[in-house]
Amino acid sequence: MCMVRTYRVVVHRHRVAAAVVAGLLAAVAATVVAGAASAKTTLDLRVRGEASESSSSGTSAGSLVPFAGTLSCGARRDRATGDFAGRATRLCAQARNKTALLRRLDRPNTRLCSQIYSGPEHARITGTLDGTPINIAIARSDGCGTAEWQQLQWLLGPPAR
Repeated sequence: MCMVRTYRVVVHRHRVAAAVVAGLLAAVAATVVAGAASAKTTLDLRVRGEASESSSSGTSAGSLVPFAGTLSCGARRDRATGDFAGRATRLCAQARNKTALLRRLDRPNTRLCSQIYSGPEHARITGTLDGTPINIAIARSDGCGTAEWQQLQWLLGPPAR
């Protein structure tokens, strides 16, 4: 009989411990979800660059067309100027989904890139992402620059205009 009582006490302690752990996990999860819902990524970006001018046949005409604009994505209001005017809400939604990409592109390139020239197009993105300065330079002079432009085409636009 002593053995049965010991067994019941041990099982009871494990159930209590499991209930406490489950309760703590639920509280932490609720806090994280509430914090994520209330915290919005803030971005202040300045973009400038040059894209190729396309001819009437759709090919590059050889000359470069400058583009520039600012994008401010705040907790209360999104704003855009220059070439981004009128598209602030859409661009800010995309930028908030691409923060990891923007942070990765801000780091020095340590990749091996194919030396395939894609064109003279280039762009620079400067500003802040959640208060952290970013400075991204992109040139389509090699495979890495071409891939980066494609990943940021939602912001930079097509290389030929």
